[in-house]
Amino acid sequence: MPFTSGSVSCVVYRVAESLPEDFKEKAQKGLKRYAFQPINPARNEDRAAGWVNPLDLLSTDLRLDRQLLGDYLYLGVRIDKKSPNRAVLAARVQTAVAERLKDGQRKRLGADERRAIQAEARNKLLAETSASTAVYEALWNVEAGWLFFSSHGPTANNEFLDLFASTFELEITPMLPYTYAEQWAESNGLSGALESLEEGVFCRRKRLAAAPELVGPVSAAASGVAVSTARTAHVDRTASAARTARGGREGR
Repeated sequence: MPFTSGSVSCVVYRVAESLPEDFKEKAQKGLKRYAFQPINPARNEDRAAGWVNPLDLLSTDLRLDRQLLGDYLYLGVRIDKKSPNRAVLAARVQTAVAERLKDGQRKRLGADERRAIQAEARNKLLAETSASTAVYEALWNVEAGWLFFSSHGPTANNEFLDLFASTFELEITPMLPYTYAEQWAESNGLSGALESLEEGVFCRRKRLAAAPELVGPVSAAASGVAVSTARTAHVDRTASAARTARGGREGR
């Protein structure tokens, strides 16, 4: 695992809220409640997510004291999902439809009947399909409030955000470049100036030579790979991601 055996690329979060006095008790109950449970075919589920021991993905009996590495709470997030083969599903639906129409009394099935056939075929195929498994790591400095998650993928991060909020009942904020800039601007009384910035325009030198009017006066990097407009202030494109993440949590 990268957090314990080598270099790592991760997303950094910040837990801004103060921990409640009964944090350990609530955390233990939350870890038990939201521990990973396998996909249940009887419920026609196609995905499952929950906490595991990051050093043993089959271990879901998590104890708070055992998951502590010094000041850090070390957890694993396991995500299983099933994706039925579309070609096999289509073939099974086609066979079932043909079976219903073989008496020749009807030329086609109604929409509701066809949907029912498709749902039944999908559920049976899901039960036969093996799940794909991914395990990610979360390393949380409980006292300092810093939290590191070992995936940049939006799907994995959204699962983690939901799981963390449900388990610990705390709000976390992704520390993106724009977030750092936002905090710095607020502490220096420059929030208004930050909001007025626009994204920079980047292009390759060959495209610039072909259409210089698209970017106007430019300053080129020493490598000549990228250029930016002189009259536009650059804001990292993750600004929109920060706003989206913040808006999504407020919506929940």
